[in-house]
Amino acid sequence: APHLNGVRGVVQRMDPRPSGKGRWEVELRFEGGRVEVKSLKGENLWPLGVADKGERRAWLKEEKLHQEARRLLEEQEEKEQFRKCVEAKMKKLCVEESVQGLLRKLEPNKALDLLDRASEAKVRSANAFLATQVKILLEMDSDDEANSDVDAKEKDDAGTQEEHDPDLLSEETTEFPPLPTPPGGEPSDEQMDAAADARREANAALEKSDFPLALEKYTEAIATGVALS
Repeated sequence: APHLNGVRGVVQRMDPRPSGKGRWEVELRFEGGRVEVKSLKGENLWPLGVADKGERRAWLKEEKLHQEARRLLEEQEEKEQFRKCVEAKMKKLCVEESVQGLLRKLEPNKALDLLDRASEAKVRSANAFLATQVKILLEMDSDDEANSDVDAKEKDDAGTQEEHDPDLLSEETTEFPPLPTPPGGEPSDEQMDAAADARREANAALEKSDFPLALEKYTEAIATGVALS
């Protein structure tokens, strides 16, 4: 059929009918995740194996999108089936209009479960039972949503508080002095003398409470790479 030209599909099997000689049953893909099996002649099929890499990649990409659309469609169809069962069950149990409105606020599968329980012999008043149970479920769902909102707000507040916490130390911006390079083997006399002189000058500055100079000289002593006690 001309209207099927360019439609993607997956071959299922050879057509087993006597009239289907030379034909294949192909599951065709349509928009919205819909599929339809058609019996098509072999000469009207374009196998993916003869396509180039670009065409194969495009086919696989479209197939992935189709599978996701198919999943959503099946979920919708399942919900619709549950909804129809709910409507039929409510009619059978003569559920009051006000209770029907409450039941329709629930997910169809939850509403059907309550209706099944309400039809049990031990339930004296189906309407009273349903009204109570639905309100409990709706309150639970409302509490869950409220708790989710509170958790999200607390996380945001915690993040904001951390950003503006005055007790947090600011990031260090001053560069650290270079690490000393230890001498290869035993230190030379010149290195020993330089380290000793710097250490002596640092002690003298420390006695005079000249802390910046003392720090500078201690740093010089350390930078020589000579260990001094």
